[in-house]
Amino acid sequence: LLPRADSKQRQPDWADGLPPDFLERLAHQLNESCSTEEWDTVQNVYNASAVCRTWRAAIRRACFERSALRTSQNTPRASRKRAVRRTLSDRMLCHPSQLIERLATTEDTIHCYIVREKTRGPFSYKRYRLVLGEDYSKQGKTLLVANHHLLATKSAYNIYLSSSEEAYSSSKRLGHLQSSPYGTTFELHSATKMSGSGSVRRTKSGNIKYSFNMLGGRGPRSVQVNLADEEALGAGGVGPDEHPPREESSGAGDGWGHDEPETVLENKLPRWHELLQCWCLDFGGRVKCASVKNFQLVSRDDPDEIILQFGKVEPDVFTMDFKPKLLSAQQAFMICLSSFDSKLSCF
Repeated sequence: LLPRADSKQRQPDWADGLPPDFLERLAHQLNESCSTEEWDTVQNVYNASAVCRTWRAAIRRACFERSALRTSQNTPRASRKRAVRRTLSDRMLCHPSQLIERLATTEDTIHCYIVREKTRGPFSYKRYRLVLGEDYSKQGKTLLVANHHLLATKSAYNIYLSSSEEAYSSSKRLGHLQSSPYGTTFELHSATKMSGSGSVRRTKSGNIKYSFNMLGGRGPRSVQVNLADEEALGAGGVGPDEHPPREESSGAGDGWGHDEPETVLENKLPRWHELLQCWCLDFGGRVKCASVKNFQLVSRDDPDEIILQFGKVEPDVFTMDFKPKLLSAQQAFMICLSSFDSKLSCF
């Protein structure tokens, strides 16, 4: 008798005949060999997961799934410690979903750099690439790509995962940054996936405000960043094409339905160096060129802790260091992109 055409038969697997312990040891070895400085080691993990379903399941258990919380029954409940195995996604940025969420890794500071690419011709444009890595002289992993569009009355940046032409579609756009006509206010829009329909909706996730500088080009810029709560965005927010009724209010959280935003960041004020006759900030050796674009953002609660640091090292290369506990990679990237625009209040 011939089997029915609609009957599901298990396809032969490359892992058939291999001992299960061998796959588990191989997956753990790949997890331990991954390094933030060598992206080829991370690529080996994805290459192994593409072999077959059995290999993919072993890689998922070893590199991306957290182990269950284990506690000792002999110790008191108050003194029990949670033993959680650190997976690959806990140690470093290795998956696209980590770019749009806070607390993506357990790292204290993530070191990146931004490369500015210019094109010449009648239809010239600028492209910015966010690259993972502490040393900008080496070729690192490209995380995000932003295309700059200069419109009639404002400037806009579209954020994508890849620089290929197939990725430049509205459905694959992760974020959007647009400025006011004077270039002093920027609105951040992020893509959120709706739980019911699975469609992507873009909501306003924050704003950036540059205040007026009385010293013009001789003085430092003053910037304030207001970010909305991620839980509020997931429940529903204001889309970029929606215009809710506005109320006259001076609060920093206008536009989200809250009295105050979740996170407020301000730039760290530089000090005047009498010997050099210029404004100076301590970037820890990560910045080499003086520029009005260089800044450091701190929170109001702890002015000494630097949340985001951005500075120039070459004519078209800029370093970007941020703390993932308060900022996602996409949010930090959009904040730094706002520094490239010319501003009437800051020159």
